Amino acid sequence: MKTLTIFLCLLGVGIFGFAFAEAKRDPFKPFIELDSSRGGEKPLPPLQRYEISQLKLIGIIGTEADGYRALVEDEAGGGFILKEGTILGSKGSSVKEIRRDKVVILEKYRDYMGREKAREVLWTLSSAVDQSAVSKGQGRKGSR
Repeated sequence: MKTLTIFLCLLGVGIFGFAFAEAKRDPFKPFIELDSSRGGEKPLPPLQRYEISQLKLIGIIGTEADGYRALVEDEAGGGFILKEGTILGSKGSSVKEIRRDKVVILEKYRDYMGREKAREVLWTLSSAVDQSAVSKGQGRKGSR
């Protein structure tokens, strides 16, 4: 019984000793913590300030041999040129592939469990026939 009491006392001293040691302030730690995110962070490039849904595919230029480039426009009318590997959006989505008539974007997102996942978003260009029908007024309701 006496050894059990001594053991429990030593165990209690050990536990409280660790608890008290963790509660002591570090003498080398500064009094004021400076927030490094405010002053040292660089501003995001323009394409990373927009979400993918805010951009609209305008055209695709280039050749298969030289590589294609996609022309996109934001809601304010500003234009950007995309190539494969260009980073889009604040979540780090990127241009996976550019073909003659479409752009494949690998969009990153978090699911309901908080896991990071990726899905492909496809932007396609409308054909020249569709554009001519709209410009002649055939594509709108109520036109004759």
